[in-house]
Amino acid sequence: IGSQDKTEPDCRMVQISASTGHEAAGTKSSYVTAATESKVYDMSVIIFDGSSLYYSGYSSNSGNMTVPMYAGKTYSAHVFVNMGDLRSEIGSIDQLRDYKYSVTATNMTGSLPMYGRRDLSVTASTQDASILVQRLVGRYELRISKANLPDGVSLTVNSVRVRNMASSICPFSSEYVATGTVSDGDCSSSEDIASLNAGGTVLYYVAENLQGREPGIKDPRDKIPTYAFSNVNPDKATYLEIKGCFRKEGNDIDVTYRFFLGGNSTDDFNIRRNTNYIVTLAPYDLNNGNDWWKCEKDGPDPGSDPLYISVYLNPSSITVGGMSEVTVNAHYSDGTIADVTDMATKSVANPNIATMNGRSLVGKAAGS
Repeated sequence: IGSQDKTEPDCRMVQISASTGHEAAGTKSSYVTAATESKVYDMSVIIFDGSSLYYSGYSSNSGNMTVPMYAGKTYSAHVFVNMGDLRSEIGSIDQLRDYKYSVTATNMTGSLPMYGRRDLSVTASTQDASILVQRLVGRYELRISKANLPDGVSLTVNSVRVRNMASSICPFSSEYVATGTVSDGDCSSSEDIASLNAGGTVLYYVAENLQGREPGIKDPRDKIPTYAFSNVNPDKATYLEIKGCFRKEGNDIDVTYRFFLGGNSTDDFNIRRNTNYIVTLAPYDLNNGNDWWKCEKDGPDPGSDPLYISVYLNPSSITVGGMSEVTVNAHYSDGTIADVTDMATKSVANPNIATMNGRSLVGKAAGS
């Protein structure tokens, strides 16, 4: 359903499709299964010609849409998957940049929100354009290791739930800092609990939530809600709550583990979109301080070379004093796309024109 009807002779009918890349296999969460985490149920397409809205369309049951586009022009195309009809909400560049998708347990059940963008240069032979979309959530694989439990001690996990999940996501910016949370996020089913207790792995999908770093934390056991943080607001950071029961010498002793999620086990509180993490909890015994847990990013073998690297600037041009967000993605042969912005070495050929500031390009003077 498009907002414009263009039938001029130099207008090409271009099929826009959403590409979700690599699909994982394995276990499931209460939101979606690994087999359906890439499922496209609906799609909004917003296209700009420069700073002006050129086209807006919505498909309620497909990841494809045919759009009339002029040969010889370059458009900025934005695809929103599983977020409903956005035609009335995004009609300008400012509305695009400011749009926030509200996260609730209901609208994350059965599908995951995804977003992608691409500059499309249309030629006389252009017939289709695939736009890579990224899931706006991080995926955590939880494992319970009982290898360190002393003889005569057992642990049964009773429940697992994500707490303090971000209440909104900004599709356009991968640096948006959530300002609100919902009390409950993804949780474990009885099937999940049985799998965990049998040594299996369970998935949890968590809305992107960038709460920064706490450099003072060196021990994972300090990355808990009761710790006195200096830089991170614990009321806004997302954590995992695991409840279980130790059985020791014939007695049942309830235990609850709560620890913040992020990019590592200690100082990183940033849950990034389209990133897979592995969390391992290794209980030892009750109240002896030897329990530990670790979180690590899971991705392609660091020793393998990507097929290609893509660099995105948002916006694609900047003014003097303005800023543009830089995103660097590595594309691998198995379809995996990894955000390697933090690992990439970034420099500017002419530092008199622009400089890098973290993940942002800052304009200093006119030029190119």
